[in-house]
Amino acid sequence: MKALLFAVIAATAAAAAAAEFAPGDRRSGYDFAGPESRAMQDDDTANPGMLGVLEGETLWATKAGAADRSCADCHGDARTSMKGVAARYPAFEPALARPLDLEGRINRCRTEHQRAAPFAGESEDLLALTAFVATSRAGCRSPLRGMASCGRSSIWAASCFTAGKVS
Repeated sequence: MKALLFAVIAATAAAAAAAEFAPGDRRSGYDFAGPESRAMQDDDTANPGMLGVLEGETLWATKAGAADRSCADCHGDARTSMKGVAARYPAFEPALARPLDLEGRINRCRTEHQRAAPFAGESEDLLALTAFVATSRAGCRSPLRGMASCGRSSIWAASCFTAGKVS
């Protein structure tokens, strides 16, 4: 019985490994979108997701909590301070002894540094701030302009870690 169980597990693992795409063969969902969807995604004024990014930009600069601090007070300009950080999430958080995703990192910054209540999971505010942080990359004039030139496949490239400073 144990041999059969081992054989099934080994076959499942082999099938899963074979199903993985080679790095050169991986494609973004954008590559499979139709012309209308691509046009909407390329035009920040037509992309409804950009409304959330705009709201996140407002939240980034809004002071909150007992510390009366904004994200920008600690992290400055997200276009430079958040470059490449979201791509590192989820990450193991030693203080919690478990992995932490980008949303969890944002909420830890809120509770520990702003002394504010964490955003509810999947709340509009948390999703907006996450979207703003993730689209804030160096080389973009703003998170709403020039996204295609910044590399669509790396849209999730930022977080609550800054260069040389962990919050």
